[in-house]
Amino acid sequence: MAYKPFPIYDMKGGKVTAREPWLIPRDAFKTIRGGYLKRGVLEKRRGTTIFGQIVSVNTATKVPTLSTNPVMGIVNYFNGDTETLLTMDKNRVNKFESNIVTGVEITAFADGGGGQVVVTAAAHGLSDDDIVTITGDNDNNGTFNVQNKNAGDFEITDTFVATGTGLVSQEQFVDLTRFSVRYKGKAGQNYNPLVNEVVKGATSGATGTVKSNIVDSGSVGDEDAAGTIVFANGSITGTFQANEELQENGTPANIAGQSDTTNAASDDEFTGDNTEFVQIANWNDVGYLTNDNDVIRKYNGTDLSRFHIDLDVEGGPDNDVARCGLIFVVRSRLVIFDTTERGTRRRQRGRFSNIEAPGIWSDDDFQDCPTEATITGGSWLGNELYIFFANGSEGGEVWRWTYQHDPDLPFAWDRVDKIEGGYARGALVETKVRGGVDQIITVAQENLIGMDGTRASTIDNKIPDFVLSWLQMSIAYSQGFLLKAERQVLISYASEEAAAHADGNTYPDSILYLNYDDLNYATAVLDVHVFGKSRLESSLTFADIAEAFEDVDFAPDDVGLQAGAPTNLYGNHAGKIFKLNNSLADDGAAILFDVVSADLNPFVLQGFEARLGFIDFLCSVDEAASFEVQSFLDNDSVRFQTDTVTCEAVGPSKELSWHRVDVNAVGFAHRIQLGNNATGNRPRIHAVVPWFEQAGRII
Repeated sequence: MAYKPFPIYDMKGGKVTAREPWLIPRDAFKTIRGGYLKRGVLEKRRGTTIFGQIVSVNTATKVPTLSTNPVMGIVNYFNGDTETLLTMDKNRVNKFESNIVTGVEITAFADGGGGQVVVTAAAHGLSDDDIVTITGDNDNNGTFNVQNKNAGDFEITDTFVATGTGLVSQEQFVDLTRFSVRYKGKAGQNYNPLVNEVVKGATSGATGTVKSNIVDSGSVGDEDAAGTIVFANGSITGTFQANEELQENGTPANIAGQSDTTNAASDDEFTGDNTEFVQIANWNDVGYLTNDNDVIRKYNGTDLSRFHIDLDVEGGPDNDVARCGLIFVVRSRLVIFDTTERGTRRRQRGRFSNIEAPGIWSDDDFQDCPTEATITGGSWLGNELYIFFANGSEGGEVWRWTYQHDPDLPFAWDRVDKIEGGYARGALVETKVRGGVDQIITVAQENLIGMDGTRASTIDNKIPDFVLSWLQMSIAYSQGFLLKAERQVLISYASEEAAAHADGNTYPDSILYLNYDDLNYATAVLDVHVFGKSRLESSLTFADIAEAFEDVDFAPDDVGLQAGAPTNLYGNHAGKIFKLNNSLADDGAAILFDVVSADLNPFVLQGFEARLGFIDFLCSVDEAASFEVQSFLDNDSVRFQTDTVTCEAVGPSKELSWHRVDVNAVGFAHRIQLGNNATGNRPRIHAVVPWFEQAGRII
């Protein structure tokens, strides 16, 4: 009998675990790791490049250190049409700067005395208090604060060891949290610090020049102000102490207030653990930030301050809301969910401000959802806001926060589903699934679910029980992200192989790809802690490209690199931010691509074995791309042969070419494994054509 082709093309099956491998469709796979199906083509995923890292700067010493705790938020602040990218770790807020000094040559280091090193770099373009990183062939590599800059040199605080050369670049993210002190009203307060005036700590003797004075609540004249004094960079001498009197630096020593009991001596903006991700709600040029643990913060494009909510019942003004889990703008009102008010946690509460007045709140302007479950997340679906709840082993619930057109009772709760809810605050993604149906996709107790506004239902029938294979104690870390260009929803998770970190936590080490056009799945290894995106203010230049030129997987005029194009980002567990899908390596490291086919035998249902003569692969032409083809028989776990396909041009076509692998083996099931573990190597496979002939009976 002659060999006959059994082509596999327009592949849409993806990863399938719902059936035994011999029962799944030919275009489905037992494993797709490090790759996915896109428009019917099997392709290796693109890699990542370093974008920046969170830097913490000690106000008193000016010493910068790189963050080593997880990135807790990548969000965008809007002031009119201007977009600013903010990144947070557990403690700090950093702002992305698009126009920075990069790659300036250092020609010499010299001992400046007193623990200072003089760095010679012609026309460096730096300013005092810029945070820079020095690399190269010298003994002064590291991250430093620029001091005493001149046109051709500047100083850093370091121990001078030897001479050398190198490169200096500004850090991409600037610490917004330093150079400030919280204060509260004090009897006899009669001084309102103005810009450029000097404030002094009565006990510490520390001084600082005022950049801005933000009154969070109350008023200075009524002696009940609570606020933040932001000092000019480099103007602070000494260290302000907690609970000390703040004075005008002069005679008489007028009182500006009293420093905060807990935060005056700290540069930290946030506290909390590594599950308390930061969310932002933008309204009228102010960004309201919550991390589910601390007082809401607000950012006006220049300074950070606390957002105090006075509920007007104790004779205020004071702050009655210590924290909230979620924050949104709904119908011209600021709305917060899962609040802590006057020391009591309100896990089912939605509280709202006055119309067009985010600073005015009434004590009775709230609605408590009639459930015992706890709010775990929220997301828009079209123009409607849906809030997800979890209820331990009982499952979850979904409720709609409904606008009622009633000025006295503007919002109400409407239950959508009582079976399924959400168990990961950051893993809520709004998208359209196959058929154009709008859904919110998230992680429930045992499954992935899609909620279309009327009910929640499971969407992972191809990979049932897959969520149960994740480390359950780490599901709170899972994050979701919409990758429109690839038609994918990404969800991070901790696999069974995830390693515990030094802080005792086990973080996500993998991502699940959901192709929402074809409803298929794939996985990859990637240490995502949080996703984000931004439209960067300036175009990418060749100086910004960190990877080797041969590893670049985009054209220099790629629209995705131009100013205003969305840049997809993720933050890892060590304070670093990366660009997604823009190289052929993961920050220079190899990318694992591993694909295991279904069990192939077109005659198995007739009770016959099959002889596999050869396999043809239709690939995109790319001389740098290749993959191994490992062949397995029946239930054997050991391959009987390995071949390599190089995706070079064969024949006249410059786009697609056929490549053949000879097999000539008989069995009741044939299985092939495709892959590589390399940089600069991204195969794209359009069709797989095994050639079979019928062999002897299986029984």
